[in-house]
Amino acid sequence: MKRTLSLVVLAGLAALSLASGPTQKDRSGQILNIIRGRATQQHNAWFNDGDYPRAIQSIKVLHQLFPHDYDLETDLGWMLENVEDYAGAISVYVAYRKAYPKDPEAYYPEAELYFRERLYTKVPPLIEPSLRLGTHPHANSYRILALSYERMGLFGDSERIWDNYLSFTKDDGQAKVNRDRVEKKRLGLWRVPKPSSKA
Repeated sequence: MKRTLSLVVLAGLAALSLASGPTQKDRSGQILNIIRGRATQQHNAWFNDGDYPRAIQSIKVLHQLFPHDYDLETDLGWMLENVEDYAGAISVYVAYRKAYPKDPEAYYPEAELYFRERLYTKVPPLIEPSLRLGTHPHANSYRILALSYERMGLFGDSERIWDNYLSFTKDDGQAKVNRDRVEKKRLGLWRVPKPSSKA
């Protein structure tokens, strides 16, 4: 508890430093970096010790100081998932997505949670808009979207997403395999490969 309180106090001091004016800008950045480094060490130690509540509290403090930090947002969501607080994790992901709607990466954490939980119909409404924001999101956004469409039986849409992805990433061999499989499913030519028999 004392260490968590110390982190909160440090965060408050950093906020005051930031509010003290432009002449303190360089020093404020240094203070924030020191706080972040120390807090990260501490919440990693708590995580390794299995003290998830304290680790979560530490990450929450950092997340308030660095609200646009994607790694902190996903760390916090992931930690909440670890303690099976899925509603809390989704709340973190949704808040980040709404705060930064022009960031194509902002849509992935929530969609990835739904994908892992096999809630495939929830993935396209999140990921499809992120593909139209001007910059390509991470490759995993394309992967979970294409695979969600495939598992929903929407083979044409899955093929479309693989084609989109392969139009700028031509050296992803597994994506080509997936794309060809989906095309065969769309054409009714797909046969599940038989497992190889060993003598």
